Amino acid sequence: MGRFLNLIFDGQDRGSERIPPIPSNLGQACYKCYAEESHKVALSTCGNCKRIAYCSTGCQKNDWRAHMPVCNALKALECSENSFQMAMLSGGIILAGANPGLRKDFIKRLVLVDISDFEACLLQEGSTLGSLERGLFLWEPRCTVCGITDRMIRVLQRSSSPTASDHQPTSFLYPCSTCKTTFFCSPTHELLGTPSHTQHKQSSGCSTFTQCQLNQRLRESIRLKHALATLALADVNIVWVPDRVKQEWTSLRGRNWEDEFLEDAKEAISVLIPATRDMPHPVNAFLRAASEALSVPMTILWALEVMNGKKVEWRRKDTLRIHIIDASEMEFQAGRLMEEILHRLPEIRAVEFTLFGQGVADVKTEGPHSAATNLPFFRDCRRRGRQVIRIYSSECYPEFVQRIGPTLLRPDLATVFNSDSGLGNVRGWRKTMKLLAKMRVPFAFTAYTQEQAKIDAKEFKKAGGKLCKELQPRVNPWGSLELEPGNGAVGSEIHFTANGWIAGGLR
Repeated sequence: MGRFLNLIFDGQDRGSERIPPIPSNLGQACYKCYAEESHKVALSTCGNCKRIAYCSTGCQKNDWRAHMPVCNALKALECSENSFQMAMLSGGIILAGANPGLRKDFIKRLVLVDISDFEACLLQEGSTLGSLERGLFLWEPRCTVCGITDRMIRVLQRSSSPTASDHQPTSFLYPCSTCKTTFFCSPTHELLGTPSHTQHKQSSGCSTFTQCQLNQRLRESIRLKHALATLALADVNIVWVPDRVKQEWTSLRGRNWEDEFLEDAKEAISVLIPATRDMPHPVNAFLRAASEALSVPMTILWALEVMNGKKVEWRRKDTLRIHIIDASEMEFQAGRLMEEILHRLPEIRAVEFTLFGQGVADVKTEGPHSAATNLPFFRDCRRRGRQVIRIYSSECYPEFVQRIGPTLLRPDLATVFNSDSGLGNVRGWRKTMKLLAKMRVPFAFTAYTQEQAKIDAKEFKKAGGKLCKELQPRVNPWGSLELEPGNGAVGSEIHFTANGWIAGGLR
């Protein structure tokens, strides 16, 4: 049971350009091989830009061709007049420590100005701004109170001009001793910032954790992926489902990820990744990572249970039909995990799910509508002739419904995951909502955050839908446990998770 089913490779081997993890952007891990600083690994910072760290001269030499224009642009940025002005402002925003809203807005402004100025410096080097370069500023260490950076501190030290207040930062930033991810520029700002960092609970789906605790969980997840990538010699996304079939349906009400998956996760990962001082809970980190893709089938099952109440017919159908609207990469990856629905519904013979949206254009299909039948991974399901049927449609949902017309087989559930992504095309999204409300198709949609869940629910009500009482905006019990940092700005007090909130549901 619970064997390690699959690691999804992103197609990038060790020689390809990859997005450095957060510790590398913080200067706490090698920017080339991503090895974290430890008693075994000593890091050295580039002497010119003073921003990027390497674990060896070999890694620095191998990265020099890519780093050279960035290095020169960072040096030019530090010497610019705008950097001096930003440093003067940051050095004086001590009052921001008493006003979290002002502090956040000010830090965001600093990041945007830095990125804009850096882009201009890159152009002078004949290079352009990409996601790697942007990450150097989204994750540049900044004092969580005033937003000052080591670069700004150096600018102030070279200047004899006083800052806008009597507050003087120390010679360099230093991190929280526990999470190593939030930074302070002085004991004064550490005293101001520590209460919100270590005591204030998040007002998101992760409401039981402080910012410091969330940072620690994020770190452990990064270390797990790095350890697995080292074993595989390639970057990986974890896609896993336990090798077991439930003998009968078990209600998901009142259950959680640990109840349902922890023991299987132990069997899957404990031999591969043992516990260490830096990663004391690899099994929990693995479960968090696996939950991101598993949240798709688990949310579907939970929504079906809630919508059907005491009815049991949905669990005994020959084929369970699911429509996934505006499908993203995560739903494509989760496609192979729809077998978990078969594992939990032993009387179902097949799961048929159709993915709609522009993302389907990246899948090699013949025409706008294509189907593929996949035998399950688990041999017991194969022996019994059970199937996972995937159908891809590059049409938007209203176009599909109009084309199929009266021959449309009504789905058991239509879903939109992380529905705020659909709001890029508000008019098209509202058209889909109106259609679903008119057809009375059982429908559930999720969002990353509480704020977006409320916006989406309001839009659905405008479209004429009446939300199911249990599926009005609320924390999704089967949302991903894997944390995503909001906006990437160090000091940000927002973490979110995929499918973290239920935005609404319609019976």
